[in-house]
Amino acid sequence: FHLTGKNNAARMNGAVPTTVSELPTGEYEITFDRQGDVRSKSAPVVENMTNEIAVEFDYGALEIVTERSGATVLGSDGRLVGTTPVFLQEISPGRSKFRIEKTGFESLAASILVNANETNRFQTNLVTARYIAAMRTAQDSFTKGCYLGAADAAKEALSENPGDPVAKALLRDATGFLHLANARRKGEQGDLAAAQKELNTALEFIPDD
Repeated sequence: FHLTGKNNAARMNGAVPTTVSELPTGEYEITFDRQGDVRSKSAPVVENMTNEIAVEFDYGALEIVTERSGATVLGSDGRLVGTTPVFLQEISPGRSKFRIEKTGFESLAASILVNANETNRFQTNLVTARYIAAMRTAQDSFTKGCYLGAADAAKEALSENPGDPVAKALLRDATGFLHLANARRKGEQGDLAAAQKELNTALEFIPDD
């Protein structure tokens, strides 16, 4: 702690708990520093009275888990915090920012709310850089009307992240619109039987709504 009296009547540093005696009466500012966590209080010192000053440092605990373990967790200052799964104690309440990195995977910036006197848990699923690239290609191709390319890219994304609902939906839509485009082309060519077949297949993939 650091104690400072008004008009510099007294100055003192020390550690708590402690008793400070023979202080001149007056108003004092006491600053408590616990591993960089600073709290301040003002308190009067009255003659022939022992004044008790208490300060509470409330913290929360935080567990950070990634579905693919072994990811590096960095604090907001860029310093290494640990490797997932990681358990952190004495985290100040409020939002704490971290960056989660793993070779071959997309980095993740996380802003995590930590509640005091609780064990808070943050869990995330890291996705590969190849998945992100494949999804971007699939979405761009779909927007441009290149449905075959969109379907192929969506399949690649699913190979990186099996069961991903976004990639599955994109694959379904791209496949449906591909058959619809084929039906239109076959119709223009006069092959109505083939056009009808492609249309029926398209309807299996394209939702009614």
